[in-house]
Amino acid sequence: MSEFDNMSVAELQGYYSDFHKAIFNFRPRYHTTEQWYNLEWLKHEINSLHDHMDKMKATPAGRAQLESEGWQFED
Repeated sequence: MSEFDNMSVAELQGYYSDFHKAIFNFRPRYHTTEQWYNLEWLKHEINSLHDHMDKMKATPAGRAQLESEGWQFED
């Protein structure tokens, strides 16, 4: 079970949009209306953002970049 399984479409949309903006400095606008209301698509996109962050944190250069952008991590 995923942490996102109990979230509504509106909650997932907000989470995805906010997280995308935090990472890329803009809200996603490339999705179709059908995708925007699709629970599985939203969960996939959110998980892809988490994967992106994990890959960045895995390297010294990526971690330095994230920290320079204001991200803070627990050790």
